[in-house]
Amino acid sequence: MTDLDLHHLAAAYALDALDADERAAFEAHAATCEICGADVREYREAAAQLGALTEAPPRSELKDSIMAEIGRTRQLSPIAGPVERLADRRRPRPVVTAALAVAAAITLFVAGAVIAGQLGDDGFDEQLAAVLAEPDARFVELEGEVAGTVRVAWTADRAVVLGDGLVVPGRGLAYELWVIDADGATPTRLLDRAEGGTVRRTLDIDRAPLAWGVTIEAESGADAPTDPILFLAEV
Repeated sequence: MTDLDLHHLAAAYALDALDADERAAFEAHAATCEICGADVREYREAAAQLGALTEAPPRSELKDSIMAEIGRTRQLSPIAGPVERLADRRRPRPVVTAALAVAAAITLFVAGAVIAGQLGDDGFDEQLAAVLAEPDARFVELEGEVAGTVRVAWTADRAVVLGDGLVVPGRGLAYELWVIDADGATPTRLLDRAEGGTVRRTLDIDRAPLAWGVTIEAESGADAPTDPILFLAEV
């Protein structure tokens, strides 16, 4: 071990962190080196002061003052405006997130209808587009344990119904869509036989649903749903 290496062992020697061979070599060196002798004394004094320290919480205003200073201090490049927390930058903007969610839902709703078959004739696709373009438009796919799918899009006064893969009910029967709210179930008078397994209808509504339900009723209609409810979705 060279003298240069030994000069770097003063702190470890003061803290009793050397092995026997290193200790012997350093002591032999320090006996004739004023610099190392002075270093050992200073390191031991510092260690003694550290040992006498007690833990104390920082002042409550210390963190605030440090964070404020960081916000005012140029780091790598000039900052235009106040410092923005990284977590805030990563958090999606609520308006943008909502708009993207609505756009995605509309895309899925229409895509599902196109995949299942043509949207319809007699201007149905224009009626569907008009409903989906309203700012309060909502859409849901009802869950069922029978064949087929039923989707509903609606606004405050209009509803669009798309049914696909449905079983055609027996003679004199039809599918009915129910608006379910706090007062119970109200028929929309859909009363569609789903010829070819599909339903493409627009309806007027006068209440905000808490849920949608679909049953099979007599073609003449019913004032209360007949069990079982084939398709259902809370909204």
